[in-house]
Amino acid sequence: MQRLLIIQENGRHARNQKFRECFALQRAFAELGIFAEVWGLGHANYSSDFASLAATFDAVLSLENYDNGWHPDLAPLKIPKLFWCFDAHVHPARLLQFARSNRFDAVFSATQHYVSRFARVAGGAQWLPNAADHFLLDRMYPVERSVPLGFCGNTGNRGEWLAFLQQQHGLQHAQMVLGPDMVRTVNSYQVHWNRNMGLDINYRTFETLACGSFLLTNYTPGLEQLFNIGEHLAVYAQRTDLERQLQEYLHAPEECERIARAGYAHVRSQHTYVRRAQQILAVLGVQRPTLEDTLHAIPNAGENTATVVQGVHCYLPYQSMPLENGNLLPGLRSYAPRVRDLQLDDIDFNGKTVLDLGANLGMLCLEAKRRGAARVVGVDSDPHYVHAAQQLAARSALNAEYMQLDLNRFDFNTFSETFGVDQFDIVFCCSMIENLTNAGGFSRSLAPHIAHTYYLEGHSADGAREVQRYRGYLESMGFASVQTLQSSDSGQNAPGELNGRTRPAFRGQRT
Repeated sequence: MQRLLIIQENGRHARNQKFRECFALQRAFAELGIFAEVWGLGHANYSSDFASLAATFDAVLSLENYDNGWHPDLAPLKIPKLFWCFDAHVHPARLLQFARSNRFDAVFSATQHYVSRFARVAGGAQWLPNAADHFLLDRMYPVERSVPLGFCGNTGNRGEWLAFLQQQHGLQHAQMVLGPDMVRTVNSYQVHWNRNMGLDINYRTFETLACGSFLLTNYTPGLEQLFNIGEHLAVYAQRTDLERQLQEYLHAPEECERIARAGYAHVRSQHTYVRRAQQILAVLGVQRPTLEDTLHAIPNAGENTATVVQGVHCYLPYQSMPLENGNLLPGLRSYAPRVRDLQLDDIDFNGKTVLDLGANLGMLCLEAKRRGAARVVGVDSDPHYVHAAQQLAARSALNAEYMQLDLNRFDFNTFSETFGVDQFDIVFCCSMIENLTNAGGFSRSLAPHIAHTYYLEGHSADGAREVQRYRGYLESMGFASVQTLQSSDSGQNAPGELNGRTRPAFRGQRT
């Protein structure tokens, strides 16, 4: 199974189109190595002959649409046909008839209550809850909870509740706030109130947690199967219960943040579209492991990296990393020589702020936290690495921050706005400088934002020829001293690493 056709009409709101389920799943399947094409009303390829197009794919996944009048008849197709229904609680009769007429091999229902009813009209049915798009949803730094109590979403059947909360607690209601504006709005709430409609666990549940915000929602059957209530989110029953919890949480911002962090880590580990894509593929008999699966497959420490690598038959990162309980995440490049060659023991990290540019999976970020850094921020242009680094930080119980940022396009005039500070004590730029289109200009723009120490490591396999060029970058940044570290990979390499090669590495320091 290598090619999947996703059917769903394009979104009606331009601000929200990237958040459409079809695109979220397309990105998720790509992360798992599956090519997925989106087809449907409003897409550029809609004029293509559907039968001819479908013949080039291994399976078809239809996603619930606003209206099925344009939807092709899938019954004649000889390839596996799947349907994911998001709002069965709103239009059950229409959606059940749609599933019956298209003769789906399997139906996924985001509302658990309707699974048994779909099972009667399709080859099989299972619960597949809504999800969070980890590519588009995240915490925004610096975190500013400027709104004590808010709700982002439409009124629906929540009118009386909203009126009560607005009158009694000053709730701010944001309607028709879509796309990136929704992410910013949810990030601004100390308490995000929610009320699910009927038996549906709505998108806001997953989106709120993926934005790193505290969620207070009504109890809905199945919620306890997805989350640990009280640990990942808070749940109320009747209005008196809601009143009691609001009195508690509105006066306990630190407790809100503690629960929000736990919910954030959990939803990004277990309830992303990548996880849902894995479940869909499993129905088709396809297994696609992710980084999280690799972590669960890691043997105990004590074995050398080569043995560990041979025992893991899934995602293999570039950099090995120590995890909690003495476990080791295997990688193509060994951890211990990297720490040794960068001479991290010479620097006092305790209480310092650290920025890692080109963080990859965050090995240096977590190492800085282990050494006592007060705040660590990792930046990478690849959302896959950002997501994986967040999972590793959560698993290691180390509070490192990560953000996706294209450094080739970064405006240094926005440095303080982006990071919440104007300077970091220690900055890493390792194996990333060659990816910059103007490394010299970047170095000079970065210089004022480094308070004390700068690590620069090249990415050349034969680093000896590059020493002078890299030293020039640091000298142009005005450091009082520039030390050549000459990072070497020889002697203790993981499988796949070239022996006897060096990477030019330097440390610049201010007085």
